[in-house]
Amino acid sequence: MDIVAIVLVVLKKWKPAMVISIIGLILSFFLAFIMPFIWVSFIIYLITLLVSIFGLKNEDNTYVTSSSTSRSTDTIETQLNKVQSLYNKGIISEEEYHESRKRILGF
Repeated sequence: MDIVAIVLVVLKKWKPAMVISIIGLILSFFLAFIMPFIWVSFIIYLITLLVSIFGLKNEDNTYVTSSSTSRSTDTIETQLNKVQSLYNKGIISEEEYHESRKRILGF
């Protein structure tokens, strides 16, 4: 079962790897009294569990980041119009105006 957890982590199947790791941790904890070298499996399960948790966390962050960077042209145009309006009203300086345009356009 150790190998299954490792293979699932390598294949980036985070949720199944996490389930296998939790089951393995519980079993190895109870078998530690009977089998003295089961602590090696315990460490493997612990590592695969942590990697799975961080993998899920990074997967969620990547999804949010990629969805936020894919803006439609309407949104970019709206943002540029707002910055132009702020500049025309004298609320922001010319330097701030140019910096904002670069940021919006991704330069």
